[in-house]
Amino acid sequence: MYVEGMRKSAIAVFLCMAAALGLWAFCQCRQTPSPIKILPKTVSRENVEKAKILKARAEKNYENRRTAKAALQEIDQAICTNPLDSDAYGLRAKILTFLGRRDDGIRALSERVALFPNDAMAYAVRAAYEGNHKNYSAAITDNSKAISLDPNFGHAYLNLAWDYLDTKQYDKGLVEVERAIPLLKESDERAMSLWIRADLRRSVGNRAGALGDYSAAISMKPFAVDAILTKRAQCRFELGDFKGALADCNLAHNKFSPDSDNEFLRSRVHFALGQHTEAAADLSTLVSAIVFPYVLLLGLTLLGNCPFFLLLALFYEHGVPPPIAR
Repeated sequence: MYVEGMRKSAIAVFLCMAAALGLWAFCQCRQTPSPIKILPKTVSRENVEKAKILKARAEKNYENRRTAKAALQEIDQAICTNPLDSDAYGLRAKILTFLGRRDDGIRALSERVALFPNDAMAYAVRAAYEGNHKNYSAAITDNSKAISLDPNFGHAYLNLAWDYLDTKQYDKGLVEVERAIPLLKESDERAMSLWIRADLRRSVGNRAGALGDYSAAISMKPFAVDAILTKRAQCRFELGDFKGALADCNLAHNKFSPDSDNEFLRSRVHFALGQHTEAAADLSTLVSAIVFPYVLLLGLTLLGNCPFFLLLALFYEHGVPPPIAR
């Protein structure tokens, strides 16, 4: 009787898993109807203002995350009210991607390109999504198209350099990032361009030049200063400056949340300096504070005892966000 009960339980679990898989496949294959297919030549001022209000509400609900579904409804209404607002299609793609409907997000961006073939931003935004999902050839094509439409589009040059970095075409990447730097005015943007140029220089063996770029980027105090500190520490470690590398690792460790790359590098630096006890302590921190919680939450998620959003929250907490947008 016990064996028979176990057999029935196993069959029930299998059927539940099959049903869940079927539902997931259905959701993935589901097509999202486009809000509008043919663009009007003009839109009334009243509709333009209505669409602005709807888009602002959609942006607010999207930023709140918990109300992203409401944001999707509002941005669809905004697009129907003013289909000439190209940026609204980009926001729609972001919302769809956040809701886990990545293919629908890409379709929304492709629709934007089709409706606005002379809009450089439409190509650049789609290129960023394609690059995030490792479709580099399409990303390079779209960034190149954006540049042909707007030769002063600094972000397109920067993302093109990033695509070349990811595909190990370092010389091409260096050419594009040099074009991007004088076109970017915001501090964070310039810091990002210096960071990418540093990575490219380091990849071709110019570690001294890379070190200067990392330092210049850090001096701008960008949002990702902890990651750049770890990069500079790696560069100093490769140059044999172990004390400088340790100083950068300690600064990143003390000012920001634990990061797996930084903790592992710090253990290597301590070991290179002959500080074996400290190296062991760093590895212990890496396992106990970073690796173990990931494994535990992943296991609980797979068992159905922990919502998946907690796992995402932990990724964000420790500075390892899932790739969503460049």
